[in-house]
Amino acid sequence: MYKLPFKHRIQEIDPIKGYAFNEKDLAESIFGYSEQGNSLKGRVFFGHALADLNTITCMKPRSVILGGPKASYFPFYLKQFKDNGEYFTYDDINAILRGFKRYPVKDVIIEPELGENQDVCSSFAPLDKGAIFKTKVRFHNLKSVEIGALLSAITFHHNADRYSHNIGLGKPFGYGRVKVQILSKNYLKKDVTAYMHDFEEAMEKHKPGWLKSDRMRELIAMAGGGFSNEFLTYPVLSDYGDFKKTKIGEFKDRQALDSFCEVFSDQVPSNSILPLSVRLKPQVNLDLTCYSDYESLASHLNEQWDIYQNFTDFNKDLIYKKIKSIVDSKHRPSLKKLKKESHWDSGGKNILRWLGEKLMVELKKETGLPK
Repeated sequence: MYKLPFKHRIQEIDPIKGYAFNEKDLAESIFGYSEQGNSLKGRVFFGHALADLNTITCMKPRSVILGGPKASYFPFYLKQFKDNGEYFTYDDINAILRGFKRYPVKDVIIEPELGENQDVCSSFAPLDKGAIFKTKVRFHNLKSVEIGALLSAITFHHNADRYSHNIGLGKPFGYGRVKVQILSKNYLKKDVTAYMHDFEEAMEKHKPGWLKSDRMRELIAMAGGGFSNEFLTYPVLSDYGDFKKTKIGEFKDRQALDSFCEVFSDQVPSNSILPLSVRLKPQVNLDLTCYSDYESLASHLNEQWDIYQNFTDFNKDLIYKKIKSIVDSKHRPSLKKLKKESHWDSGGKNILRWLGEKLMVELKKETGLPK
């Protein structure tokens, strides 16, 4: 069938139509660009990532069917819906693009369903988890703010242990999840956190509250993992057929792509990344005297964890003793929670990350929990 053209191209839809293309942004000034009749050489150079062969285990080749994203599929590419329940399309000058395409990291491998037509399959040979690669990043004549921007992008703003990058064509099926750590720094005059702090301050001047913006919350949520695969699947052709049959105005039955944070609203922390200016403050001794039940204690400790990302040995000792005292008090709602393994070391969300594995094991032995 003939494909009906829309009135407006993607470049004519917000926010792209508001971009100042005659001005260089930070990424272009660092990495350069090449356009017809105009180019700028980049100042950052990534070397080959060489494998530690002792960590490499090759898995069996996989065959998958990779969906090809189509920008013309406006239910997913544009923010929806109008007040009357109808779709925004590229015919609407007030339409807004949803953002950049990104695959959320997954905790498990998804085995795809293959049809009879093998001609549309793509094949690849993945590596098992635990593979380690090392590379060098070289740069020339970068300003302090630009170095901070580069380090922030690589480490998720000094959160490399919490979040993962996604690379390769196997991303939709759980492959390609990588963590990037900075092992050494040569010829840098300051600590890596100092450079990121310079970048953070510059960003606050141009876009106050950027770390709490919807875009950053979406990025961090999708990079964290730990979400149910029930909601992380490819749309199938039958969905497209059902969409075409839907009558205009049937709001509740119509398809649109919700934001990641909306789908997993009960699992996304309100403050995914706190400013370095807050996180790098000296850690104060915790005052836990007012907490007599596990639920309120856990809520408070998780808030403090989001700030410090770790606890001092002194604070770990306070936490250990407080949990032990709650158990000894035989507070029934608290004991009910502490009898569940999920509050100890399942996913490392609570007691494991507060105390570390050694103290957690000791506390288990002393309390006899979980049961």
